[in-house]
Amino acid sequence: MERYACRVKIKGSQIVCASSVQCTDCLDKNKCEEMDIFIDGKYQGVESCMSHDRFKRDKGKVKQTGWGSR
Repeated sequence: MERYACRVKIKGSQIVCASSVQCTDCLDKNKCEEMDIFIDGKYQGVESCMSHDRFKRDKGKVKQTGWGSR
């Protein structure tokens, strides 16, 4: 599981907003609760899938050369 630090705004029992800690443009950011959110490893490996070595340019077109991590 991956851990993300977030600011969460709750009204009643509903989550109104969940944003990264780096949010600076929100006027209500001081009213939010800071929480750690854990996301299942379902999306693990996305960075390696979209890494630069997975794509090559051939005759002006971008082509994908592989999937997932090596």
